[in-house]
Amino acid sequence: MVRIPTLKSILRVEKVLREAKVPLTKEKIKSRLPAKMPHSTLNLILDYLKASRKIVQTQSGISWVFDGGKQEKKIIEELEKRMEL
Repeated sequence: MVRIPTLKSILRVEKVLREAKVPLTKEKIKSRLPAKMPHSTLNLILDYLKASRKIVQTQSGISWVFDGGKQEKKIIEELEKRMEL
């Protein structure tokens, strides 16, 4: 059964990837999340982030590459406050 990711779960994965200093494996991402997440849900989120060109996946792992500027950062900070990530 595949669960559709919530906005909160997408933002949590984005935050983990944005804050990472090195590329992360899927297992490392899952271990850094504040709550358990099914593998299939994480895969859907990563597919979405890849399609929207926010991440890249290489042999060494998954890295955040998107830089949307000040406006995006302000929006993300506000969402994170509201959702208490």
